Amino acid sequence: MPSTITLIYCTFPDEKILKTVCDTLINERFIACYNIIPIQSCYWWKDNIENEDELVAILKTLPKKIDSTIAKIENLHTYEVPCIMNWEVNCNEKYFNWIKENVT
Repeated sequence: MPSTITLIYCTFPDEKILKTVCDTLINERFIACYNIIPIQSCYWWKDNIENEDELVAILKTLPKKIDSTIAKIENLHTYEVPCIMNWEVNCNEKYFNWIKENVT
């Protein structure tokens, strides 16, 4: 039987905002853990091309928690249009069980 979890990819302008959002998600057990990756982003915003340093958080949760987790991120995020993407992945059983124990 596959052990399926959901990964959420979300960008943030700085570590303070990322930690505020992601630590809330951890403390309220929406997610089991997250990883932080620095990136350089280039994008259209209000008729201008922007180049910014950002941070990506990759959050790990269960598929049944995706809608509530996205709603919580949108509520806490400071971006007018936050980037929130998700996909389901299979993982090893021990890791799946750990995620399941830490997400309620």
